[in-house]
Amino acid sequence: MSLPHDDYAAAVTNALTARWVGVEPDAWDDDTHMTATWRWDADLPQVDADRFPDGVILLWTSRQGWQWGALGDHGVIQGEPQHLPLHGYASPDAVAHAATWLLAGQPDRIPAGTERWEHAGTLHAALIDGEYEVPVDEHGA
Repeated sequence: MSLPHDDYAAAVTNALTARWVGVEPDAWDDDTHMTATWRWDADLPQVDADRFPDGVILLWTSRQGWQWGALGDHGVIQGEPQHLPLHGYASPDAVAHAATWLLAGQPDRIPAGTERWEHAGTLHAALIDGEYEVPVDEHGA
């Protein structure tokens, strides 16, 4: 079954792959919001294994927008996910740029971004139509 954010997750994956940091996303819904995640293990050359000894995760939710977290035992996020300074429907290139800083262990160097994905309006409308929660913070829709 196709989900409203599948095309967005695919576009982000393509942009990540173009920067040599690509991994396949996991995407799902829980009846209130959409989620997509990308995980990188610490043994990949792009990942700062000193900062992220168990790996790192990039998350997008229709409720919170873009976040990240350090992974711990069994792939569980340590603590609460941290927000990224990106638009809730950030352009895939902006997400890939942020991911390169994140994987390098320097999330504080990620520049604030307001660049939206070219199909953000369509995604937002589909989420609203499906009665899913949408980004509401300053980086949201």
